[in-house]
Amino acid sequence: MNSKIFNYISTISCIIAIILLYIFIIISDSFNINGCTILLFLLMLLNPIANLCRLNKKIITNCLFHILTIIITSYISYTSIISITKYINNLNDKSLEHSISSLYFYDRLLYILISIIIILLITFLFKKTNIKSNKDNSKIMLLIILITSLVPIITGNIGSISIISAGFNIALFIFSIITFIKLKLINTADELRSYYLILIVCSLISINPIAFVLSIYMFSQLDVFGLHI
Repeated sequence: MNSKIFNYISTISCIIAIILLYIFIIISDSFNINGCTILLFLLMLLNPIANLCRLNKKIITNCLFHILTIIITSYISYTSIISITKYINNLNDKSLEHSISSLYFYDRLLYILISIIIILLITFLFKKTNIKSNKDNSKIMLLIILITSLVPIITGNIGSISIISAGFNIALFIFSIITFIKLKLINTADELRSYYLILIVCSLISINPIAFVLSIYMFSQLDVFGLHI
C-alpha cells in the first residue's frame, strides 16, 4: 500500500481516538490534571494531528510508523468505547457508573501512555517529506476551541474543576467567540498574536489540552498564516 494511504488511515485513527477519549473525559468528570488529560495532550502532538494544523507539513513516509500509530490509537479508541459502554450500562447505579468505567480505563492507562510516548519519540527517527499548504485552518481550529470550551459548561462538568479553572473556561469560551468574529477585522499581527496568547493562557488554566495545543499552533504559525487569508 502507498504511504499516503497509511498516512490518511493513521490520521483518521488519531482523530477518532481523540474524539472517543474526549467523550470518556466528559462522562467521567475528568476535566482535571490527570492521566486522561495528559493522554489527550500527547495525542494532540502526534505527527498526523500536527500536520492537520500546520501549513508546513512534515509527512512521515515510513509505513511502519503509521502502522504503529494506527494500532495504538485504535486500542485507545477500543478502551474508550468499552469504558463508555460500561458507564452507560451502569447508569441506573450512580455509585458504579463512574467507578467501573474509570477503573477499566485507568487499569490500562499506564501502558497506553508509555506507548504514545514511544511513538512521539520515534517520530524523530523517520524521514519526512515537507509539504507546504496554502490552506489556513485558523477558523476550524477556533471552532474546535469554542466547542471544547462549551462542552464542560453544557454538561455541568465545569464544577468538577477549581473555581479559577472554571472561570478561565468561561473566559476561553467567550474569547474564542470574540477571536473568531474579529479574525478578519484585526489589522496587525501583534494584535492577533495577543488574542492567541490569551487563548493559550485560558486553555492552560482551564485544563483544556485540545484548545491549548491548537492555540499554540495558531500563535506559532501566525507569521506563516498571515492576516486576512
